[in-house]
Amino acid sequence: MTKKIMFRDIAKIQHLYMGIFEEEDSDYVDYRVVRNKERAVYRILDKYTSDPKEQKKIYDIIASGSWDTEDYTFKTICNHIRELSYEVIEG
Repeated sequence: MTKKIMFRDIAKIQHLYMGIFEEEDSDYVDYRVVRNKERAVYRILDKYTSDPKEQKKIYDIIASGSWDTEDYTFKTICNHIRELSYEVIEG
């Protein structure tokens, strides 16, 4: 049985990840902003799995794929998520 994950949610998580990175890269980090964005990420991931290890794997795939300088699309991120037996669907 393949699990499904919406592409829109992958893009949202990637956007939140970049926001977290930008906030942590600033001189004066506002951890309230960081924690709010992290909570938003895990709220999205909770829709797909309740296993914290699997959530961490998905988040790490999206985070590392955000720095892929060879391909600026979401193709590599989606391919790695498919390797976790997820089906990426439109929406």
